[in-house]
Amino acid sequence: MTGELLDVGCGNKPYRALVPAARYTGLDIDNAFTRRVGAADVFYDGSAFPLPDAAFDAVLCSQVLEHVFTPEKFLGEIRRVLRPGGTLLLANFLPDIQDVGYMETFMDWHLIYRTDREMLALTDALPFGDVARIRQFHDALDNITFLEVTKRP
Repeated sequence: MTGELLDVGCGNKPYRALVPAARYTGLDIDNAFTRRVGAADVFYDGSAFPLPDAAFDAVLCSQVLEHVFTPEKFLGEIRRVLRPGGTLLLANFLPDIQDVGYMETFMDWHLIYRTDREMLALTDALPFGDVARIRQFHDALDNITFLEVTKRP
């Protein structure tokens, strides 16, 4: 992922050192916690990204979709800011992973787990009629499903 990259739900930007982007922009939900973290370059209200159309060559969205109750609208915003020919890397926890109890009990996370099929179904419901390629894969521990979606040039 190169060029101008948007990290949606950037947190403290843990992937920054791993991505050779020419410009790395962090976007996060606007609340007291993310303001304290202080890593995001841009904050949003949970609805619309305050960013121009087709502004990024790549979008990274990891450990965010699990918290989103309206994924079609959320992914529509990602599509809007992604340039033609751009790439989206989207991750979501799979159901039945070993750490579910820990995440929900000790971290107080109430996540939406999605199967591979459910992840692919999200792309069917999107205005991504301009999709050139979709690739799906898992992490090495089989805890996370990834979609790599490339928008047509």
